[in-house]
Amino acid sequence: MKKLLFCLIVFSNLYLIAQSSHYQTDLTTIHKDDLKIRFNCDGLKTEEAVFYFPKTVPGTYAVLDYGRYVKKLKAYTKEGKTLTVKKEGENAFRIYNAKSLDHIDYQLQDTWEQAKGNMIFEPAGTGFEAGKYFVLNNGGVFGTIKGYENYPFYIDITTSKGLEGYSSMIKSNTGDVQHFKAKHYHQLIDEPIMFTNQQVETIQVNNCKVTIASYHAADSASHHIKASVEECFKAIGQFTGALPVQEYNLLIFIDDQRKLGELLSAEKIGFFKIIKILSMAGGMGGYGALEHGSSSFYYMPDFGDHGYTSMVKDIVIHEFMHIYAPLSIHSELIGDFNYLDPKMSKHLWLYEGITEYLSVLIQLQSGMGTLEELVQGNIKSKIKNAAAYPDSIPFTVMSEHVFDKPYIDHYGQVYERGAIMGMLLDFEIMRLSEGNMTLKDVIFKLTQRYGSDKSFKEATIIKEIVDMVHPDLQTFFDQYVEGTSPLKIKEGFDVVGIDYEAVLEGFVPVNVLSRKNNGVTYRFINKLDYTDERIRIKSVDTSINWTGFEVGDILDIKMINKTFTNDKGVFIENGTVVNLPIIRNGQAMDLSFPAEMYEGSVRSFINTRADKTAEQDRMLKIWLGQE
Repeated sequence: MKKLLFCLIVFSNLYLIAQSSHYQTDLTTIHKDDLKIRFNCDGLKTEEAVFYFPKTVPGTYAVLDYGRYVKKLKAYTKEGKTLTVKKEGENAFRIYNAKSLDHIDYQLQDTWEQAKGNMIFEPAGTGFEAGKYFVLNNGGVFGTIKGYENYPFYIDITTSKGLEGYSSMIKSNTGDVQHFKAKHYHQLIDEPIMFTNQQVETIQVNNCKVTIASYHAADSASHHIKASVEECFKAIGQFTGALPVQEYNLLIFIDDQRKLGELLSAEKIGFFKIIKILSMAGGMGGYGALEHGSSSFYYMPDFGDHGYTSMVKDIVIHEFMHIYAPLSIHSELIGDFNYLDPKMSKHLWLYEGITEYLSVLIQLQSGMGTLEELVQGNIKSKIKNAAAYPDSIPFTVMSEHVFDKPYIDHYGQVYERGAIMGMLLDFEIMRLSEGNMTLKDVIFKLTQRYGSDKSFKEATIIKEIVDMVHPDLQTFFDQYVEGTSPLKIKEGFDVVGIDYEAVLEGFVPVNVLSRKNNGVTYRFINKLDYTDERIRIKSVDTSINWTGFEVGDILDIKMINKTFTNDKGVFIENGTVVNLPIIRNGQAMDLSFPAEMYEGSVRSFINTRADKTAEQDRMLKIWLGQE
């Protein structure tokens, strides 16, 4: 499908390295689905050399084996004679008589085009369409000679008119050649390049310029994305002040799946339509995003109505806040990452858990959601989801062994249990420091202490944090981060005057969306966007329906719990008339009916206490960023 020739120049004072080594690329010629790549690397001083591709890259927490997509690799002398090359495992190629090596040629497959087997997660892969877009997640494109990772790389890429490359690497243009500079292999792998022929947008966030570069086969997308995420970046700016990066790139590829969306959005899906849907979806590996030091790459679907914008908005704060952890705060296992034989850090609680918690805290402190909305929505949901993961596996152990069974099956908890752990850590820091320090303060101080080019010691970072706050904070890490004690959510919330009960027994409301109890069935309006909780009533059995729903009524599920609680967050009494906001025939209205309660129980009950102590009120204001 495409032909590539990359240019990479590496200057080094190592006696092993050549005076100049380079990749050269020309994006204007394509051959089937393969990229033809030449790596010039004459002047080696050793008898053998290992040329390799990463087994994985930081941020993915999964085996990628980019070497699977490399074929027909050959090594040549200046005279054009072939040298002996032996492949070792999935990713390494041992070259014999390397003193005579002049260049390496190989063909590289586009990972997005490979629909069979163990696919690489799309946000970490490569995709190419001549004259339209090229996505270079560089681990899937650039190999390197083992031992040369810490020297500069200069990349020259020839492109067609109108195709512009965006990356957080230093860049300049000379005619139709675009030049990118990486100070070492780690930065090269950490800074993907996206070439697109479509309009870009920018957002200024304090001292940082955010560029939105995107590609959509049917519609220029950057202006839609900008409109959706501007509120998020305004909130980030309010939370962070000056940022540790001057420029940041949102690189976003939109997969046009509107035809599939039409099928999935149908009111009824028959057997043959299901077969067609499965056939259409057969090549899809996964949607999402991957963070980098000063950029993030998104692979998002468009199932219609620009739904991808809400998906980007839902995760953009999390991805951006990775500029703190692990990009500015990371251990030596990440700072000097071993791409061929990676050793994983035990601090996913920091890299992912804390980052996810901060993304919620930013929304809370900026007013993107009220305290009630975020506690009853996002936070409660994470508490419920966290309960699915066992306390018997220490978070740090799961992190260290995340490539292996059974630990890889528990990775998802970093966004659920890890975020709640971050919240409780914040409460404990506030309590022990008497409100003089928060988790946000700790993260910003660590960023100043380390930064992108300096790593902390894997074994001592917890002690550093404890020393920064209070000796008793060590107990928290011993019990919950490195231990197996169940999270004490009730005690944590008590610091800020919020009641929590894992199981609350008493009179609770009857489910008004139940077919059994209210004769109602419904469907989500947007089944393809999990952030959209609006539903449409599909059928009503009027013989048992006591609420007054009609077919076609639209409502937001989140409003139901709010309807059955008073302004103190406590369930109302049986028979109290409630007003549930709905949309009927395009008009907003309230559906009024008497509440029916029954003696039962609810899980993860949260109530913001009205009678807080003065200290709890002060701590709540600190948590909300009001003091």
